[in-house]
Amino acid sequence: MRGDFNKVVGMVGVAGDRRDGDILAMGALAASVFDHLVLREEHGLRGRAPGEAAQLLRQGAVNAGCPPSGSLLSMRWLRLSKHVCNWQIPKDLVVLLADGIEKVWQQIIRFKPGAAVRQATRHVVESKLKSV
Repeated sequence: MRGDFNKVVGMVGVAGDRRDGDILAMGALAASVFDHLVLREEHGLRGRAPGEAAQLLRQGAVNAGCPPSGSLLSMRWLRLSKHVCNWQIPKDLVVLLADGIEKVWQQIIRFKPGAAVRQATRHVVESKLKSV
């Protein structure tokens, strides 16, 4: 998955009816795959308190060496997927593991990068043109 990407950003969530150990393992696995890890709450909490599954994911990621600040957060998943897309810059790979696939897909196909992304893209293109 690494390829020629500058960084790989992953939005990850897990269903609340999974065992604690499985959720911790998912957090550790995600920390080993992604450069920036964004944790989200699943749409259905499935018996857990709000934030509980995301906190276990975070604990698993931190236990595996992911820094405990900065790139970890938890919000409503649909708003979060839009937020993650706005973080990306050219040559980044954004992986969205979502439970509302159709709604997230609609966000992706309608996505328009913000001014910071357009500026970064312009800079990359200008740099490549200067080297030709």
